[in-house]
Amino acid sequence: MLEELQELNPIQPTGSRQSHHHQWFKPDPGYVMLKQHIGVVMALMRASANWTAFRRAFQCAFLKLRDQLELEV
Repeated sequence: MLEELQELNPIQPTGSRQSHHHQWFKPDPGYVMLKQHIGVVMALMRASANWTAFRRAFQCAFLKLRDQLELEV
């Protein structure tokens, strides 16, 4: 989906995009995926006791290839 959004909304010569990616969402896959993502984030928020616990849970749930998990000491 990201590749399609980048194609529809390319980076302009000024270095920014014409609009935000979410403005290009179509009713079928875009809104459904956004709604699912918000639901997961809200569940992580409810299950976390504080901001630090939420950030740790969020990083585990949405780990990027170059991210590194923190170890508890």
